[in-house]
Amino acid sequence: MWRDVIMVKQHGVSLIELLITIALLGLLATKVMPLGQAWMANTNISNAEKLLVEALGKVRNEALQNPEGVIGATTAAATLKINNTSKEITVENAKATPVVIWEAKIPAPVTISLSPTGCTTTLEFNNNGQNISTCTDYTISANGGTNATAKL
Repeated sequence: MWRDVIMVKQHGVSLIELLITIALLGLLATKVMPLGQAWMANTNISNAEKLLVEALGKVRNEALQNPEGVIGATTAAATLKINNTSKEITVENAKATPVVIWEAKIPAPVTISLSPTGCTTTLEFNNNGQNISTCTDYTISANGGTNATAKL
């Protein structure tokens, strides 16, 4: 009897197959999403660290050139400021009214902190290009990323 049944050849995919495929893609996307967020956070941290290293080079260069003629190991010839609110890094000269000679925007989710605890977000450099502030280390962090920490 069953031999008399005519088999109809199926074309395309069934609704069940389509739903299973969509469900599997959804599960895969939920597993991959945190990896993408961590990758973006690490990219932002890396970009902010590059900007900070560039700013440190600029402020040391300005302090060594010392266009204002600042003398003394404890007097600032140039200043680097980190503003986590406006997300800016600026380098200023030692004029009575400081002039910004270089600035950069850090990525929005990134925070730069200086240590040891109690450091301000201002670094001062003398005419020898040495850091004369109490800050010795920096940490760059973003939610979901791996923090970058190093000596100034």
